Amino acid sequence: MKYKRRDGDVLMRKVLFDECPMCDKTHEVEEWECIDTTIVQGQKVSYTEKIFFCQNASDDMNMFVNGGMLNENLTRCRNAYRIQNGLLTSKEIAGIREEYGLTSEEFSKILGFKEDRIKRLEAKVIQDKETDQLIRRFHTDKDFAADLVQKSVNVMPEGKSEEVLKKLKKMINEKYPQTRRRIPCGFCVASKAILSFL
Repeated sequence: MKYKRRDGDVLMRKVLFDECPMCDKTHEVEEWECIDTTIVQGQKVSYTEKIFFCQNASDDMNMFVNGGMLNENLTRCRNAYRIQNGLLTSKEIAGIREEYGLTSEEFSKILGFKEDRIKRLEAKVIQDKETDQLIRRFHTDKDFAADLVQKSVNVMPEGKSEEVLKKLKKMINEKYPQTRRRIPCGFCVASKAILSFL
């Protein structure tokens, strides 16, 4: 039996299974990438998912996923919902965190969340708009970011706040090369928190 191809479906590769979970035989199983549609938080969402196709199994039992595929498909689905609603994707949240050299726990503390909040957002939980705006503001408003970092000194590992403030200062200097000259006269775009650290 052949895979019933739809528009947008792509055969990615063939994988040898010692014991196919659908037919219990040793054979090559096709890995397909296809478009699926589902409902997420009351909204219809289309996303790309990966599936395995067994040519030996019956029509109603010929597609399956492993644990890794399932997690990836769920992440793709949630990210499609996020994009549809103008929210940061899990990858974008992780990218912002990593840009400052923070662990998910440290980033959670700086933003005033429970320790596992960012880890959960990067893995499976879809953030609300307020949380999304807070993360975006931290990333785009260096004054705001520096202020939050200063306030979190007592809950961060020793030296971590200073390290993040240095990165913020470097980002500002790269974006506004004239900043150094303007620091003494009070017109600097850098925050008071950063200046107090210098």
